[in-house]
Amino acid sequence: MSGVEIAEPEDDDMSFNFSNVSDGSRLSSSVHHQGTSVSRTWILLDNQSTVDVFCNPKLLDNTRKVDKVMNIDCNAGITRTDMVGDLPGHGEVWFNKSGIANILSLSRMEKKHRIACDSENGKQFIVHKENGMVRRFGQSEDGLFYMDAKESDGDEVGTVLVNQVETVESNKKNCTGAACKQATLARKLQNIIGRPSARSFLNIVEKNLLKDCPVLREDVLAAEDIFGPNLGSLKGKTVRQNGARVRPQCEDIPKHIMERHQDVTLCIDLMCINKIPFLVTISRHMKFATIEAAKSRHHKVLLAAIKNVKRLHALRGFRVRHCHVDNEFEGVRHDLLELGMQLNVVAEAEHVPEIERHIRTVKERVRCVCNTVPFKRMPARMTIEMSHASVFWLNMFPASDGVSGDPSPRALVVGMKLDYNKHCRLEFGSHAQAHEEHDNSMQSRTTGAIALRPAGNAQGGYCFLSLTSGRRLSRSRWTTLPMPQDVIDRVHVLARRGNANRDLTFAWRDGSNIADDEDDDDDDDDSDYDPDEWEPDSDDESEDETNAGDHNTDAMATEGVAYEENDDELPDNEEPNDDELPENEEPNDEDEPLNEIDGNPGRAPRIQKTVRFADEEEEEEDDGTPGVDVEEKEDDGTPGVDVDIEEEEVEEEEEQEEANEEIEPDEQTTEQEMEGRYGPRSSSHNLRPRRRPSEEYRKAMQPQDNSHLHASLEHYAMTQYSIKKGLEVFGDAGKEAVLSEMKQLHDMGVVEPKKANMLTREEKSKSLNYLMFLKQKRSGRIKGRGCADGRKQRPCKTKEETSAPTVATESLFLSCTIDAKERRTVVTTDMPGAFMQTDVDEVTHVRLEGPLASLLAKVDPNLHEKYLEQDRKGKPVMCVRLKKAPCGTLQAAMLFWKDLSAKLVSWGCEVNPCDWCVANKMVNGKQCTVPWHVDDLKISHVDAAVVESLLDHLNGVCGKLNPLVTNRGKTHDYLGMTLDCAEDGKVKIVMKDCIEEMLEETPDDMDGEAGTPASLHLFTTRDEPGGLLDEATSELFHHHTAKLLFLSRRARPDVQTAVSFLTKRVKAPDQDDYKKLRRTMQHLRGSIDPVLTLEADSKTILKWWVDASHAVHPDMKSHTGGTLSMGKGSTCSASKSQRLNVKSSTEAEVVGVDDVMAQVSWTRCFLEAQGHKAEKNTVHQDNQSAMLLEKNGRGSSSKRTRHINVRYFFVSDRIKSGEMNVEYCPTGDMVADFFTKPLQGAKFTKFRNLIMNA
Repeated sequence: MSGVEIAEPEDDDMSFNFSNVSDGSRLSSSVHHQGTSVSRTWILLDNQSTVDVFCNPKLLDNTRKVDKVMNIDCNAGITRTDMVGDLPGHGEVWFNKSGIANILSLSRMEKKHRIACDSENGKQFIVHKENGMVRRFGQSEDGLFYMDAKESDGDEVGTVLVNQVETVESNKKNCTGAACKQATLARKLQNIIGRPSARSFLNIVEKNLLKDCPVLREDVLAAEDIFGPNLGSLKGKTVRQNGARVRPQCEDIPKHIMERHQDVTLCIDLMCINKIPFLVTISRHMKFATIEAAKSRHHKVLLAAIKNVKRLHALRGFRVRHCHVDNEFEGVRHDLLELGMQLNVVAEAEHVPEIERHIRTVKERVRCVCNTVPFKRMPARMTIEMSHASVFWLNMFPASDGVSGDPSPRALVVGMKLDYNKHCRLEFGSHAQAHEEHDNSMQSRTTGAIALRPAGNAQGGYCFLSLTSGRRLSRSRWTTLPMPQDVIDRVHVLARRGNANRDLTFAWRDGSNIADDEDDDDDDDDSDYDPDEWEPDSDDESEDETNAGDHNTDAMATEGVAYEENDDELPDNEEPNDDELPENEEPNDEDEPLNEIDGNPGRAPRIQKTVRFADEEEEEEDDGTPGVDVEEKEDDGTPGVDVDIEEEEVEEEEEQEEANEEIEPDEQTTEQEMEGRYGPRSSSHNLRPRRRPSEEYRKAMQPQDNSHLHASLEHYAMTQYSIKKGLEVFGDAGKEAVLSEMKQLHDMGVVEPKKANMLTREEKSKSLNYLMFLKQKRSGRIKGRGCADGRKQRPCKTKEETSAPTVATESLFLSCTIDAKERRTVVTTDMPGAFMQTDVDEVTHVRLEGPLASLLAKVDPNLHEKYLEQDRKGKPVMCVRLKKAPCGTLQAAMLFWKDLSAKLVSWGCEVNPCDWCVANKMVNGKQCTVPWHVDDLKISHVDAAVVESLLDHLNGVCGKLNPLVTNRGKTHDYLGMTLDCAEDGKVKIVMKDCIEEMLEETPDDMDGEAGTPASLHLFTTRDEPGGLLDEATSELFHHHTAKLLFLSRRARPDVQTAVSFLTKRVKAPDQDDYKKLRRTMQHLRGSIDPVLTLEADSKTILKWWVDASHAVHPDMKSHTGGTLSMGKGSTCSASKSQRLNVKSSTEAEVVGVDDVMAQVSWTRCFLEAQGHKAEKNTVHQDNQSAMLLEKNGRGSSSKRTRHINVRYFFVSDRIKSGEMNVEYCPTGDMVADFFTKPLQGAKFTKFRNLIMNA
């Protein structure tokens, strides 16, 4: 593409003209100016440019070559560039080092940001970013619109659209005085008229619903830009949102790193920030760092902090062997030696270089943050969190001298990577309203807060400083706002209360300042230090860590085990009273052993302890500062802070974690008082029970009377019991059932007992719990069913690794129809304990607790009793390694399917490629077919001896301990259905028991009978306000609809059309949907006896009927229906709404055939793989125009159908290839019409009898 011609401008004109650029293209440019040169720090905004070009490399990051070339035609000739760079806050731009200006294209900028032109204030363009910040391009004397990127100190920086913390005052500076005044008026008016939403307020202003209103649309938008969302609206209208379900991904440790660096060397030192002591550590090879604000420099405190770091590494299998420290840690040498950690204390004049450099890096990071926040002084809590945040982000990225380029130090030690979309959402010091849990009271729904750092969890939560209490909060939802002056003042008040300094001071433990750079003396001192000369061999045994103390999980998020001290300044050697611990305090209790079994891999459980009650007030000093308890200032409408400094109530129950030191006598008294008030801690999570709600609260929260629903819900929800409840209900019979299951584990060699101290910390954290359920069978026998709780495996397993195929319902019905046609002998069989016969392909451990552990030991005392241990509460526990794959482990089904498939193939069977759970073998010239669903098999062959032979093979391999449960004869209970082959040449699909069970569960208001499953208005919806079902009724609707779906896809296709609609309504059902469900259930009550009877006239002739009802749904989409028969009865059917809107019934018919084509093609391929090649595969339709389009494609298109997407002519190719053909069927005989609309009367009866073969 050649450059465009540029007209010669006049002498006083300056213009920039660019053509679009591609490979080898040209770009024309002419720049004219008189008397003034363009500064290289100016960034010009040009309305004729179509690309962005920069000449100053100091404004760009990552300057690099690309494959594209841009040719620039200018007054000096033609220049070429193949360089690009990244403009911070904007994106990629071209770089031409010989250029004379830095140019941003106005047209490209408009695609990213809103741009306004202000002709009143010196003629300027204002670029509005999505976060409310603006950048101004003012007009120069020569008419150029530019922004100068030079800071006041003269340094050139590329921060074109990069912002510091957004404040209301900074936003006001970006607007004219008149605009600020009007924005303030707009915000004040919004408050006066009841705080409508911004959208509603704009509608009021634009439609002039307020007579003589001086506020314009621009004023409302300016108020949003300056002040942010309306504070009152946030506090009063914020709604509760359900948290997103997450699956934390546990990163695996590379094998070579674990082999070479499992033994960790720590470098440790103390530093002080504003006289707050911090214990700082960094691992010598992995470069994983921690930082902890210590209560004091007492040896006991330092020892506890080092233990916490040791536990953090141990959770992933790392062992801290050696510590390089200064002489202040000499007092903990003996204690660390007992933990298997050897101490190297350097000489008095020496330093540990790794930790010295790391501390200087932390200081630099903290200083960077300090210079971007609008606070003159900060509370101690913010100072602590700044240091945590700096270490947190240092751990997030691989160190240049670390052992791994990927994963990062944090991924190695903690096992979790962060997500940009979840954890990079707020800058330190930003203002936000944190969303709070709320009820229907007048309590504020948000809390003013200052963003601190990511919480580090998978939900993407953040830590905040509460402007109400001055303490740390952790929240997953918030709304950001520009920071008003009131918030800045409030932070200053909190800082003054803690006697915080105006400036941050960094000092070593001896009080000397931490220098920015290592001086010559430091280098000389460090030159004599060689840690490798001291470091001993790594073969030393460390102490068994089985009973190591508990570790706080939140430490993983902060890369330290941060002790949350009181925000009021504490003396160096004074520890806070346990009753005065602030929110989210994170001490550790050395008395409590680490719980190895927890829901999060590699994490110890959170231990919560209440230290302030809701009815207690936190007293604040009266420092003379007026209370800031209003949301808006009357003079300017600026949002204020929602706290009252004089009468501040803290009504949150603050989270506490285990104490950092052993419980002293006073603390034991406190523990006893807590037990008296709340009750003892639970054995599983060490949590105290919640206080019982008051009688008034229970009455207020009493739900509406749904007794008719609750009774039915209880009926189907309580069909089985946990082991504790089951043993209470069934007594000795339940105990015998559990013992039988435990004996099966032992006899089949499923488990191998292990000593707990033989497992690594990571193996313990990943151990699965074993669950047991008891249920009374219809025969009265008590059945125990044990399974492993495989939820911990989900983050480490993909769906492809764990999802095992099962036989398709269509495959089963086709094979049953052929069995009946060939008069085969049919046998169904079940493999008891099938999964327990399958070898596992990885190391997995399981933890058995309570009676499960005791009963397993009772099965074989000589083998198991020595492995039986007790937990802290005296409950018996046993750890075992899985040798087989019991039910509940995620890969059990997949491993069993692979094992069974391999056995069948080894016996000469061939698996059908269209269904991997159907296998065939030709025996004596006849086919033997084996479809299976997990461990339930159906075997058929014309010769009964062949069937028995295959059963003998299966029994010999899979029935050594427990013989196969086999059913011979003409009637078989299989996969919830009864397959009745008693009548010659026919198979009946019966589910009468299922229907009766469903009807027993229905509430009383569903009594009665109906002649059809749906009325004529089935597809009509009534979206009336307040018409949604309550939670209990909605649950009942969902439950019955799911059962109906199961039934309609098998034995009762006559209700499939009604069920198709009900399944679309389960998300938010209303009263009208409930009536339609009731109609379907009433129809089943009046027609329990009909069964689906299948028989084939031929195994090679397939007959399909496909139809569509045009625009019958509320969204004007059509509905497709289709069914297949090999003779009599519907072998498979479909009823579903179409995915797109069409203009005519002809189009609906074409789309309907396309909807069914996948099933048509699959059925033909499946039968051919079974050895029955289709001689005729016919699709019947009642729309001849659609048939012409399908046969001739575009050749039969008219003006009305020419627009139809070509993908819907896929059927034309199938017809031309001979795979199928289409034939006309009169509408009166179109069976598929039954699946497209709710038929009534004689037509319903006629088609139902054809479909059911009644």
